[in-house]
Amino acid sequence: MVSFYDWLVDQHYRQDFVGELGQLAKLSPQWPKGVTYQSIRVFLARYNATERVFYALDLAYGEWQLTRHLPSINCIPLVKLNGVRKPS
Repeated sequence: MVSFYDWLVDQHYRQDFVGELGQLAKLSPQWPKGVTYQSIRVFLARYNATERVFYALDLAYGEWQLTRHLPSINCIPLVKLNGVRKPS
């Protein structure tokens, strides 16, 4: 299972609040890794994060909880259908 930090950093390309938070985590050497949701909130509060950042954290953490048990898209085998590769 992928950690919240690793999942969040992988979301850095997105054009939404979660993507912005992923960019922040990716670029911040001080970002807490392998800690609890509450620890991340404390970290963000220490740096005077805005409500938008806390909202993004809530969105991201909720999405991660819903999807963390699903296989990575890279783990889904591809099969050829009529000469076109499609997910199986």
